[in-house]
Amino acid sequence: MPDRADVLVQPEVRGLLLPAVRADYRVNETYRPASSQPPLECPITAFFAADDPETTVAEVQDWRQLTRNRCDLVVLPGDHFYLVPRRSEVLSTIRQAVSALL
Repeated sequence: MPDRADVLVQPEVRGLLLPAVRADYRVNETYRPASSQPPLECPITAFFAADDPETTVAEVQDWRQLTRNRCDLVVLPGDHFYLVPRRSEVLSTIRQAVSALL
């Protein structure tokens, strides 16, 4: 299986991926939340990768400001791309959180 660097060397793959990556960065850089919105009433579950060099625990904890309910932080092993290898754990956590609300 090729690693990420090998895949990005291929111009066709880069042509497919780069517009989406650029759009993600543009949203991250320009998004400003509406200050007039009240906090949510529902609980929030925020996921975080223990070895993510792009995100800090403090940034993930900021989700707590968006709800009047609880905010659970789930820390999983891995780096910024932890979701794929931890898919079953993420989905199980989401199922549990939703089931608790029903």
